[in-house]
Amino acid sequence: MNTSAWGITPGYWLWGTPIRILVVIDGIIDLTKRDAAFGLGYVLETLRAPASWCASFKVDVAKRDGPLEAGEGYTAYSHFKFTDSGFRLETYDQVWFLPSPVRLSICNCQSRSTPSGSWPRSCSVRIRAIRR
Repeated sequence: MNTSAWGITPGYWLWGTPIRILVVIDGIIDLTKRDAAFGLGYVLETLRAPASWCASFKVDVAKRDGPLEAGEGYTAYSHFKFTDSGFRLETYDQVWFLPSPVRLSICNCQSRSTPSGSWPRSCSVRIRAIRR
């Protein structure tokens, strides 16, 4: 980097600021780049690439409802809960939540909505149970 034109001497003050992100996923969301899948492979690759001198991203991934293989240069949490021992939320600057969509057909709620368009209480309870 040619900083002499700006009158700045090279040093640590020109290092990129690391932004630490935890991405929490579940369900059908995975880390692949496959077609016809909800994979985050390209998103993670883009974030982790050295694109700017003023910032860099360290992106870790946590999967709530299943195993997750660790990759090179990042931490992967399997069967993740924020209350897991050893996990420290203050390690991260941002937390991104990417939940899998709820499948309403499982509880057959689509045919039982009320005239106002809201779901009956029994369906809401079942939807919450499905999401966990």
